[in-house]
Amino acid sequence: MARVALRQDDLPGAERLAREALAVAPHSGDRRLEERPRHVLAAVARMSGDYRQAREQYLASIELNVALGQTEFVHSEYHNLAFT
Repeated sequence: MARVALRQDDLPGAERLAREALAVAPHSGDRRLEERPRHVLAAVARMSGDYRQAREQYLASIELNVALGQTEFVHSEYHNLAFT
């Protein structure tokens, strides 16, 4: 739902939903569930012009994806980081 809100240019809604998802993800025991909320939070920050926060979020997302062995997402997040 956060990604849907993001695509509809509802940045506050996307941020709220991503934060909610990120808050509950650790309780699942599956760190992969943290990946998309982190990605959305980084995108919201970038689209809002908060490049410092976007950079921090993208770097956290990269670190998570490295730990999970998800190299395709690592490369994608580096691509997104370049926009900041």
